[in-house]
Amino acid sequence: MALYALGNRGNPVTTIPHRLLYDEWRSRLEPLEIQAINAEFDRIIRRRKSGEICTERLLSTDFNSMGRYDWEGSPFLKIWDKACRLDRAHTCWCFALLLWEHMMNRPDAWHFEKLDLDNIPMGATRYHRCVRREPGPSDGVSATKLVCCFAQSTLLSSGI
Repeated sequence: MALYALGNRGNPVTTIPHRLLYDEWRSRLEPLEIQAINAEFDRIIRRRKSGEICTERLLSTDFNSMGRYDWEGSPFLKIWDKACRLDRAHTCWCFALLLWEHMMNRPDAWHFEKLDLDNIPMGATRYHRCVRREPGPSDGVSATKLVCCFAQSTLLSSGI
């Protein structure tokens, strides 16, 4: 499907920000390590019933006080020790970019709010699952459209 900026369902995102840095960090990982990271993202997303993914909460508490995820023994640890060579800020940034690419390539549609974390670009980015909204006789919607489940009432009431 696609990744959209919150409130902009007309233009899917097709590029990864900070591409040069991302490519350098990603090049330090083996294809199987990247595959394991993506499998872990899929596992986390399947378990999130709310339809919201908060980047900063997936970070280890070792990197961020908002972090809720224990990276010990997880594929994410390779981001820290191998891709970013034990640099805290780069690890948070690289993790955010890996998640961004993963969300861009998912079969379902998502909206995002790009947010920084302690001067780390995209470190607090949030993703919200889009849902299909079928036309209804009372709302004037004539075709099925994607709506961000998190911000659905806000977007519809503001006309976005």
